Amino acid sequence: MSACLHGIVYPNQVISQFKFGTDFVADFVAFGAFSGACCFHFVELEPPGERLFTQNGVAAKRFNGALAQISAWKIFVEKHREEVLRELAKVFSQRELVFGRKGEEPTDTTGMPLYDPCQWIVWDYHIVIGRRDSLSKAELGKKSAYLTQAEVDVMTYDRLLDQARAFDEEPETGMHDRPRARGR
Repeated sequence: MSACLHGIVYPNQVISQFKFGTDFVADFVAFGAFSGACCFHFVELEPPGERLFTQNGVAAKRFNGALAQISAWKIFVEKHREEVLRELAKVFSQRELVFGRKGEEPTDTTGMPLYDPCQWIVWDYHIVIGRRDSLSKAELGKKSAYLTQAEVDVMTYDRLLDQARAFDEEPETGMHDRPRARGR
């Protein structure tokens, strides 16, 4: 289970349109930190009207493209960890959306910079696509299996809305727990 989303620490800083490498752009990256570790959540948004699966039960074209994109992101991040962390630190200090901490380099709670080799980094990847009511029970299970099978959290816009409502009602505890595959 990830400490990042279980009330201990959850992402509290966000940037949009994060460009990394020469070919990649994450729609959003959320960041949360604790002592000696940082969690990054790379988010790919697809339209709410998109279907996840075809009538034959295979990933629909747009969803399959998003999965391939996330796979390419993971490979790039693993191969270029320090470069990505330095770019994240730079971009978060320039255009963080929640607190607007311009010029402040993000750190963990001990003050350790993101790119310090001792820093433990958790990389999470998310695809937001479709609506819950467009999925059968079998498709809901198949969607959820991507978390452990591909280490990608696939969620509908309904879950995002549910979490926002819960957070509005209980800002301190409103973040819903969710299982996670494993940290790296």
